[in-house]
Amino acid sequence: MTEAIPVGRRPRLLFIDDQREVARTLAKLLNPMPVECRFADDGEAGLRRLQSEVFDLVIVDLRMPPAEWGGLWLLEKLAEHQITANAIVLSGEAGQAETIKAMRLGAFDFVVKDNAQAELCDRVKEALGEAARLRWQFAATDLPSPLSIPITRMALRSDEIHKLRAAVSCVEAVYRFAALAACAACGRPGRSLLVDSLAGPSMGTWQHLCRRLLDDLPSSALRRWLEFIVGTTANEITTLRNDLHHGADPTQRWAQEHLPLVGDWLDQFLALARYWPHVSLIVPGALEYKDGRFLVDAATISGNASAVGSVRLSRDQPVETGHVHLLTEGSLVDMWPLVTAERGEMPGRWNVFVLDSYRNSGSRAETATGKLRYLDLERGERTTSRATVVEDIRYRAD
Repeated sequence: MTEAIPVGRRPRLLFIDDQREVARTLAKLLNPMPVECRFADDGEAGLRRLQSEVFDLVIVDLRMPPAEWGGLWLLEKLAEHQITANAIVLSGEAGQAETIKAMRLGAFDFVVKDNAQAELCDRVKEALGEAARLRWQFAATDLPSPLSIPITRMALRSDEIHKLRAAVSCVEAVYRFAALAACAACGRPGRSLLVDSLAGPSMGTWQHLCRRLLDDLPSSALRRWLEFIVGTTANEITTLRNDLHHGADPTQRWAQEHLPLVGDWLDQFLALARYWPHVSLIVPGALEYKDGRFLVDAATISGNASAVGSVRLSRDQPVETGHVHLLTEGSLVDMWPLVTAERGEMPGRWNVFVLDSYRNSGSRAETATGKLRYLDLERGERTTSRATVVEDIRYRAD
């Protein structure tokens, strides 16, 4: 899947070269392109920036500190830290063996410095185009299903007004999923905060939960998601969503003007989600106890939740089989009943349900008997659970 919505943001490039003036001269070759260039002076400085910022493309000198071939060292470190950074190797001294090793380590392309004036712009355009394609392919196949399914449906919209509505719904799906994941990861305090917020949820409610829980999360991919969600542009999209739902019917022209705002946000989020270690959903199956460890094969709930893959986990404690769990950087969090899944009628198919609100059955806002309401991703509609109630949200924190 290519870009499913207009995107107008300027891609961010990082030049990593121990000769700063040479790097700046090379960056000037890209002046005709709408890109932002940043710089780091060696592999270690580059790694620090890549561990804290998202870049659309990295242009790496092979021969620089640390060691003799610092560019290769950097590519190895990116693989070790599971940072999916698109890279072009740029060097005037690398031999064939170093070039081959750089490509095996994941570099997109190789440009000799002496040929940069003639080749660099074209190679950068190709690399940025490939990076965009991979982002949206990742959205369709590797994102957790509560995010992938609405994004895939948005891509099928051709009318600007319907596409804008679908795109804003995708942003809300990111807010909702990140908030639910953070509430589960924060245990009892997070789940209690969720109960207090569910009586009348809105897009702003999910963003507020992300803001409240941000400081309670350790450094992780999920925390980076929350940091992005509470940003300024996200506030603008929340306002846009309210205009769409409560204002006058939008015109085609108005929709065209606002699509790039949402497109930029979604494209940046996908860059973030693909860049660092992935946040995944899994459903553990049967457990096996062997040599003091619990072994479990778990289905991954990603893409359209059809013909999903599997992972094998080794844990020192048993896990709840049949429950959806959040898996990120080795940490496993039970998401029940915030996200649930059941096997579909077709082999390899899962029906996924994402908590949206609850139906109050008593006078108190946090009544324990309120029925939970879910988004049924298969049907694209809301449904009330016959089995789960508000008190179940707190249950997993015990």
